[in-house]
Amino acid sequence: MTVKLHTPEPFKGRLFSQDFPNTCKSQDKSRTETSLVINFRDPQCGTVDEGSGVYSNIIVVQHHPVIQRRGDKAIKLLCLFQAANQTVSDSFNFVIE
Repeated sequence: MTVKLHTPEPFKGRLFSQDFPNTCKSQDKSRTETSLVINFRDPQCGTVDEGSGVYSNIIVVQHHPVIQRRGDKAIKLLCLFQAANQTVSDSFNFVIE
């Protein structure tokens, strides 16, 4: 999952996973687009497999780099996958000269 935060002014706060604030955080500093990449099976980000192709994580948008204040948000993200089995096939044509 990739979380992108767009702000009119450069963002000087923190974007991070609520359960893993020190290991799962944005590395962007003072930009108007801040990104956080969360791998599904990364134990340092705490993504929860809720079953049936649903994954979740709680992300915090903190506007100050150190202090949590009013206006900061904790947002639960859900990522949905179709969990049904599917067959994928492809064919290739080779020309040997």
